[in-house]
Amino acid sequence: MQRSITEDVVIPEGSEIKPNLNDHTLTNKEGHTITNYGTLIIMDSVENGTFTRSDEKSTSSMAGGENSCSVLVNHGDMHIYDDAAVTIEGMVSPLILNGWKTSGESSADSSPDSSTDKKAILNIEGGLFSGGKENIDNRYYGYVYIYGGTFQEGASDSILNYNVLQIENGRFSTKSEKKRYGIKQF
Repeated sequence: MQRSITEDVVIPEGSEIKPNLNDHTLTNKEGHTITNYGTLIIMDSVENGTFTRSDEKSTSSMAGGENSCSVLVNHGDMHIYDDAAVTIEGMVSPLILNGWKTSGESSADSSPDSSTDKKAILNIEGGLFSGGKENIDNRYYGYVYIYGGTFQEGASDSILNYNVLQIENGRFSTKSEKKRYGIKQF
């Protein structure tokens, strides 16, 4: 990126996007910062680039206000590398939503066709993930592979997992007052 921008980005199926944050910030305008249906490879060659939410209105993990969305929503193939940061002050929506919230979602723009092998695949090589109800919410048809990174300040858990999760390395902490664990598996 040549400058910081405010925009809701949708990556269509069949597209491959490799944004280099280049020490800049991509902030959402109204909805999710990025919704990915294609292939998204996130990196930052300068080490200070950030994906974040703009006008977050949640005041607790139960009170979302009028503007609570995830920073990244993945329904495709997403790769995040060492120097990227994904942050949110909010406590209601997950920082990153990978997959679909229900196995039977019928919305044409978000539901996988049950007759195909569609998957939401998230590969994390490193980076900083801070805030949200969970740092990562891995749902139906979601596959998360974590090889490193720092996952912190989730209001509930660092990771909420409903499908396939593989962790080889990383640091996980939560700010939950209920003394929850960093990773919750269903």
